[in-house]
Amino acid sequence: MNKKVTKLLGFLLSISMLCSLLPMTAMAGSEYKDFHADGYLWLEETDYFDRNAYSNVVSGDIFSGGQLRALGITTVPDENGWYMEYKVNVPKTDSYRVWVHGGRAQGIDWASPVKLIIDGAAPLSFTEDTVTTWTASSYGLSYAIMYSYVDVNLTEGQHTIRYMVNETAPRNSSMYITALDFMLIMPTSYTWTPSITERPVNPNPDPEPEPEIDYKEFHADGYLWLEETDYYDRNAYSNVVSGDIFSGGQ
Repeated sequence: MNKKVTKLLGFLLSISMLCSLLPMTAMAGSEYKDFHADGYLWLEETDYFDRNAYSNVVSGDIFSGGQLRALGITTVPDENGWYMEYKVNVPKTDSYRVWVHGGRAQGIDWASPVKLIIDGAAPLSFTEDTVTTWTASSYGLSYAIMYSYVDVNLTEGQHTIRYMVNETAPRNSSMYITALDFMLIMPTSYTWTPSITERPVNPNPDPEPEPEIDYKEFHADGYLWLEETDYYDRNAYSNVVSGDIFSGGQ
């Protein structure tokens, strides 16, 4: 075999062996997710920027987006825990509430306690929950939890949200178990009925902008010819008579 080819194969083999020693992560994209025009952000689990596990997918029409991403692993994580990370672009500084449909914040007997971390700060505390039904029996899950976190002040601009577990499940002390369907970030002034289909409501929406007035310009020769159809507003005059004896045909 040609010596140059042999050296090239040896180099490629070395790179391959080195890559096999690196931690495996999955990158979904580099863009920051923008809020909806109505002022909230609905994050499907597939919107993650980075994750180091959560490769199990459970499908079903009871999940937002049609699927849920689950974690079930015995390997002890490093100091970063087992996580999915999301990058968001907050439109304005305000007080926000984060809702999650997935593993419960304080843990239940089948699930690890979830920690929600924004920009590397201390994990947020959860505030309330409502039980919703799961039918994902293929993954051994009987129900999911919809819960929210304490209100958090977010400044305008880019932020990172990490959904993470680093403790085993109470029922199985050797397993790290959780799941995520979606996250919702909305101003605390908004109202929302927890659901995979309902969206938040702004109690004080911005008023509809006034329509622009189309001012008619004079002809270059210095006069203005106004057809009856050039009106800006009318409160009657709905009857139209057509004929070639009229300017504009009516």
